Amino acid sequence: MTNLLVVILHDETYLPDLLQAWQNVGLPGATIIDSVGAYRATTWLDQVGLGAIGDLFARAEQSKILLAALDDDSKLEEAITTVEEIIGDLNAPYTGLYFVIPIARSGGITIPIVTEDEKDIAFVVPRPTAKGDAITRNTRVSEVGKILNLGTIIVRQEQTLIEVAEAMAEHPRSNVACVVNEQQRLVGLIPLRLLADDLFSAVVPGNFLKAATNVEDAIRFAKMAQSNIASDVMIKPVWVKKDDLVKDAFRKMRELEISAIPIVNEQRQVTGVINLRELIVLYTRSQKILDK
Repeated sequence: MTNLLVVILHDETYLPDLLQAWQNVGLPGATIIDSVGAYRATTWLDQVGLGAIGDLFARAEQSKILLAALDDDSKLEEAITTVEEIIGDLNAPYTGLYFVIPIARSGGITIPIVTEDEKDIAFVVPRPTAKGDAITRNTRVSEVGKILNLGTIIVRQEQTLIEVAEAMAEHPRSNVACVVNEQQRLVGLIPLRLLADDLFSAVVPGNFLKAATNVEDAIRFAKMAQSNIASDVMIKPVWVKKDDLVKDAFRKMRELEISAIPIVNEQRQVTGVINLRELIVLYTRSQKILDK
């Protein structure tokens, strides 16, 4: 018999781990819907006299509803087990809940075939389980680099943009390519967003030129279309060293509006990389452990 597993997740930081676990046990897929609890919305709005603008509050307090249809009872039990293992005590306030609904009729439910490469791409940020595992703003970046272990993309200045893109495809967990010279010293960075702009401008330059609103934009897009190698597009390098702190990495990525930063040694050779997204997830999860 086919069943519909419904999971209401109040803390969406659990979402990546849960989806990865479901993929690992072979669930055919899941639908994710944004929602808000009616009781929470009503009581909060009534307290401040704004009961008529529920839509605004709903957008601010959204939970996630996960829907998964399964025609295999053993898979259903495995999926429920992962929910309980990842979320923890569902009786605690604002954690979540799940229930199962029998489905009288269904179609199109298939088991996906997941390759080893696809499993590698679906990266899950480790969850601290004790205060000793948690990171703070004063944690050394070398410790964060070991925890995340994202893989480092290193390219030479003369490599083509296609070769840079291929190198980034081999390490999908990292958001930046580190450009080095003959001595393997860091001389520039190519963020994923910048690489995408340059590649697309070469493929569909007309679309980029249409987006230009002034002469400066048009000149910039024209230069992008002429870019061929890593040194043409790389930006000035920025880095952190192993003894720098998490707050230093946050500050530098924010100031330069980049989503990843390399870790270098005393010779300015790249030894690792930190992604902003994974760092934020790890940091926020750590705060929950430390607040207990």
